[in-house]
Amino acid sequence: DSVTVAGLLAGEDIRASLGDAAADELLLLPAEAVNADGLFIDSMPLSDLTAALAPATVATGHEITECLKSL
Repeated sequence: DSVTVAGLLAGEDIRASLGDAAADELLLLPAEAVNADGLFIDSMPLSDLTAALAPATVATGHEITECLKSL
């Protein structure tokens, strides 16, 4: 296993920085920001961050990669 800078992003820090995101915004997060359980380093679930930043859309690198593969 390795540690990347993206893996050190705390969900609460992201929420605090982007809390006023608009409905038409797409917030892209690196796949390494969440672990296999969908948690940030501070144990915040990705689903909680997504709910907190609504109505903006939050996507991780995994989702983006899958979308691009389907093109």
